[in-house]
Amino acid sequence: MIIAEITAVRVSPAPVVGVKSTISADARVLVPGDYTCIWIFQVKNPRGIIVLFKEYPVSITRIMTTFTGRTDWTPTESGVHTVEAYLWKSFVEPIPYAHPKTITVSVAPAVAPPPAPVAKIVKLTGKVTAGIPHPDVTLTLWEGTVKLKEDVHRAVAPTTSRTLEYVDTRVGSHVVHGVMVLRNVFGEKSYTSPKVTYSV
Repeated sequence: MIIAEITAVRVSPAPVVGVKSTISADARVLVPGDYTCIWIFQVKNPRGIIVLFKEYPVSITRIMTTFTGRTDWTPTESGVHTVEAYLWKSFVEPIPYAHPKTITVSVAPAVAPPPAPVAKIVKLTGKVTAGIPHPDVTLTLWEGTVKLKEDVHRAVAPTTSRTLEYVDTRVGSHVVHGVMVLRNVFGEKSYTSPKVTYSV
């Protein structure tokens, strides 16, 4: 006994392996009345094997002209799948209340996560020369007016080098420069490095 017509079956959003989609079906009442029936949703993979079978009850009243059923589906493989929607009286009385509706959908492969950024190691090296005996050495790495890192080394001996190391994982292009300040009780000297451009 046909009392309704399944007018549309949809899968939204477009199915992707590992991502939950919703299968929905719209139906139009052909014979008004009060009915208790069941929606059945079935999905077959590209080899015709049933990979989803869901059913749930629905009540139709005489004032209803349309109604919708839906269920969730998370595909596990890519390829063309067949989606089927049925409206039956019940499993005990498997009487069709509507002709089944079938569609095919293409399941896309899982989307690979973006690669992790490759960190860039920026080194700023300063060497103490004659002029200020045993100064405190401050090495600072700047990007514009933003201080990225600062190291302070106390009482550095002449002709000794000190290095600041900064690990940058910020995706994009960067322009940095370094500043070295030598300071003790006798005075202070400041040196600025050329700007360096790099990308992460």
